[in-house]
Amino acid sequence: MKINKVKFLKAQSLFEQRQYAAAIKKMKNRSTLDEELFYSELLVMQNKLNEALAHLDRLATVYKKDKTDILLLQAAILQTLGKQDEANKLSIKMILLQKCPVGYLNHLQSGYDSIPLLDASMIKILESKYESSYIRGIAAYCLFNVGLDSTKYEYLHSGAKFIRSTIKYNHQANIKNLKSITNYFPVKPNGQLINHRDKGPIFIVGMPRSGTTLLEQMLGTHPGTLAVGESVNIGRLFYKHGLDSKGNIDVSKIDFHKVGSEYLKLTYGQDSNKFVLVDKMPNNFIYVGFILALFPNAKIIYSKRNAMDNCYSIYKAVFQKNRHKYSYSQSELADYYKAHEYLMKSWVQKFPKNVHTVEYENLVTDTEIELRSLLQFCNLEWNQECLSFHKNEAVVQTLSAHQVKKPVHKDSIGRGLRILPHFTQLADMLSKTNA
Repeated sequence: MKINKVKFLKAQSLFEQRQYAAAIKKMKNRSTLDEELFYSELLVMQNKLNEALAHLDRLATVYKKDKTDILLLQAAILQTLGKQDEANKLSIKMILLQKCPVGYLNHLQSGYDSIPLLDASMIKILESKYESSYIRGIAAYCLFNVGLDSTKYEYLHSGAKFIRSTIKYNHQANIKNLKSITNYFPVKPNGQLINHRDKGPIFIVGMPRSGTTLLEQMLGTHPGTLAVGESVNIGRLFYKHGLDSKGNIDVSKIDFHKVGSEYLKLTYGQDSNKFVLVDKMPNNFIYVGFILALFPNAKIIYSKRNAMDNCYSIYKAVFQKNRHKYSYSQSELADYYKAHEYLMKSWVQKFPKNVHTVEYENLVTDTEIELRSLLQFCNLEWNQECLSFHKNEAVVQTLSAHQVKKPVHKDSIGRGLRILPHFTQLADMLSKTNA
């Protein structure tokens, strides 16, 4: 039987709106593996993890020739449950079936063990002139991740160069647009302001890999909050309502009440608004002015990390295609980081009462002190459970997933300094003062 595309699209739309129970009803009758996997994801998002695992076990007996996607989801669920060894074994099984550089890199970036047999294959792929630049780049990143000495950085730079060559990206235009957005805010909203109870929505922003997932896990553990992960709704609504027909910024005609209501409907879905919403999309640092026009009482949590540590963590990651295009070049990465600093400094100056900066280093060193200050800023009562965030079974869908399922640690502090000899261009550019 073929997929009922209309039914599937409706279910996916309900999924995006967090209406998981309604989406599950739509998926009651399933006839393909894609539908079954989507149903499993719906169970996961309802934190029915053991039920999802049992469902995937049944699928593995039916779809014996298509096990890789099943194993991938099973491994992710086991990792969420803290069963790292079991997750590692399943992931290795999947990778050996798949023998794909992309899958192997995902395996390594999830914190799983290297596979010597595949390491040899990665070297052959990297040296092959018949493979695409993207796949050769992925192979190089794999070899960097399993490397044990300083030569691994040669693989990292090679991989970044290969992947950057496949990306269409106007860096200078992006930086110019990034810096100019503050010129349009604050703006006097049109229409009625939205009163989101006495507690405004919370937005966690900052560079990727700066500690935003850690903050989300801490705040999301609080009984008075609803963490919705990396919602793309703010960015979509800005481009839908904040740009004119030529793509230029024009916020003068926005009905902020209507747009704010649209955001809440899209983001809350079926969940009660008795909770304070926590939206953790790092890139929302671009839209702070827009957010505060929609919700003047919103709380902006800015996660800031040591520049060298942060940039190194970004540079050594491979993101989904078309995301963070600046991250595969030392010069472009440094340029973007400094533009982000410029932008956040402007927002803090314009909206000092709405923005709270959390230094990552302080958060992992003096966790309770920083967390108490953060909760007070968010008008949330102190709750001891927020310190036990790593026990939270909520699903984490970022590169930090395996890290935030552990207690707070200081392992990542100072890494940028230790690898400084291999990143002189990045360090030099970061040390220059913003223009």
